[in-house]
Amino acid sequence: MDKRQVQEITDRLLGDAVRAMEGSEGVEPGLEVVKAKMYRCDDEPDGGSDERVKLTTVVDVTGVPLDRSREMVRKVFEAWRDSGHTVDAAPRPERDILAANLRSNPDGFFMEVASSTGGYLSMVVTSTCFRETAEATEGESVEGERGAAPPGPVREELGDPPPRTAAELRSRERLIARVGEVSSQVLDHFSGGYASGEPPEIVVLESGACMAVHQWRYTCADPATADRAVEALRGQLDAETWQVTGFDPERYENEEDRREAERALADADHLEGRYLGRRDAGLGIVRRHGDATVDVSVMWRDSAAEA
Repeated sequence: MDKRQVQEITDRLLGDAVRAMEGSEGVEPGLEVVKAKMYRCDDEPDGGSDERVKLTTVVDVTGVPLDRSREMVRKVFEAWRDSGHTVDAAPRPERDILAANLRSNPDGFFMEVASSTGGYLSMVVTSTCFRETAEATEGESVEGERGAAPPGPVREELGDPPPRTAAELRSRERLIARVGEVSSQVLDHFSGGYASGEPPEIVVLESGACMAVHQWRYTCADPATADRAVEALRGQLDAETWQVTGFDPERYENEEDRREAERALADADHLEGRYLGRRDAGLGIVRRHGDATVDVSVMWRDSAAEA
């Protein structure tokens, strides 16, 4: 497969999505390319290769009213699915961000359609890796070189100071994705309420290492529902890959810190979790007594940067 064939497949998948939305009353779908970049396949499961690249195309969908975007996600998902593509994740209507992920058949391209909390519709198509040629890269930048500068302005949530290279940018984006996935897993175990919309962010430590943090709140119908939600979550996480324990004030050597922890326990139940026992991935749950809310904090630290 070469760059021309990759572009043809990408255009066809996006075109199928547009046709799925056409004909809907009040909708005149169009595509505005936000990014079309090639990235080196240096972190693939097979070990990667500097000689292979993949093309990622990000588009905003225009001509769709904000209150119709969720409907269009379902239409695009159904069209892609009914065309024989493999479903990785179907839309979850209970989520604020409605999204679907698929893999194209027979080519294996990653496909995503999503509606943001504000109702904006976007799509992403990422190709499988293909061999880099002079024609494929002439006049185009290929991201992924360790010394290359990150493309364009960097989002504020990716940390201060901002990433200096494309490699640092990708590392921070992976950390953001990891804590986002954990938050999604936690949210899957809650029901009967709603989550706040704070985004994950990167914290740059003095050592130069980075830590992704996602802090958000889930509001239940009443305190009893919040109690049941936390108990159900603890049982599910214990059965999965998170080692969940209660909060122990005795771990603090300083007397003042220990007393502060004891006062915190008097007002709320605290749960702590470690991903497969790792010190660089943590989860905190705070359930205040008599309150209908649950506070969630997810942390994932890039310990490799300190090695």
